[in-house]
Amino acid sequence: MSQKQTIVGIGEVLIDRFPEYSRLGGAPCNVAYNATVLGQNGICLSATGDDETGREIRKEIISKGLSDEWMQLSNKPSGVVDVTFNEGEPSFSIASNVAWDDIRWNEQLPALAKKTHAVCYSTLAQRSDRSRKTILAFLDHMPESAIKVLDLNLRPPFYTNKIIHDSLLRADFVKVNEEEYKYITEMTGEKHPVDALFEIYDLKGIIRTRGADGSVYITTSLTTEFPAEKVNVKNGDAVGVGDAFISCIILHLLKGSGPHEMMKKANTFAGYVASQKGAIVDFPPNLISRVI
Repeated sequence: MSQKQTIVGIGEVLIDRFPEYSRLGGAPCNVAYNATVLGQNGICLSATGDDETGREIRKEIISKGLSDEWMQLSNKPSGVVDVTFNEGEPSFSIASNVAWDDIRWNEQLPALAKKTHAVCYSTLAQRSDRSRKTILAFLDHMPESAIKVLDLNLRPPFYTNKIIHDSLLRADFVKVNEEEYKYITEMTGEKHPVDALFEIYDLKGIIRTRGADGSVYITTSLTTEFPAEKVNVKNGDAVGVGDAFISCIILHLLKGSGPHEMMKKANTFAGYVASQKGAIVDFPPNLISRVI
């Protein structure tokens, strides 16, 4: 993979408001940033409002080496999320009816979709009809050879079984945590739910993240468990760790890496984010060279 690949994160962009500070966030934006750090052409496709928060988001995006070319302007307020912690686990209060609920289809998006090598999307930004239609249209305009990764990201009450079903139908790979894995396997209603997931949705792989217990990579022919990277998380938090993990997975899917190399490097990359505060962090060059 000598040339940069275009990796699009489509969906929410926002400001994470922690008790002591605020940071740029939103899973698709985090993925686009991490893809850029990993040497690829990361693009965040979303929307902000014409307000102070929106200007802050765009300023931060540019400062992190991303372009704001694909950031639409909405008449709705920019997205914010209040982040609190309970015994180290983050809880998110997500504002509704905001700019990223208003991502619009336009004449420039088919061309971007056709040159996209991989996309990461989730169910959260599909809580509004407008953004959902844009996300699904973008996926449907992508080339057959492109990689579509669904980071399920179930945030009650912002999903329905239909949203999950339509998202899985378009996915090549799906990343889920343990609760999400249980939910989608039960959703099939079959005695062998994992087999049913592969059969119904024609998936190429399922990636289960289990926090400190590591991760699992599942295909129709293998199930392999991988330990978590041992890191000092005393001064970090869990925000954005899964986004870093899936960004590295996408890189190695594009490179054609084997599952052991892919998962080991993704755990290393995500482990570093777990040792830092916030989702978008600065990485030491020697770590980047270890994971690409």
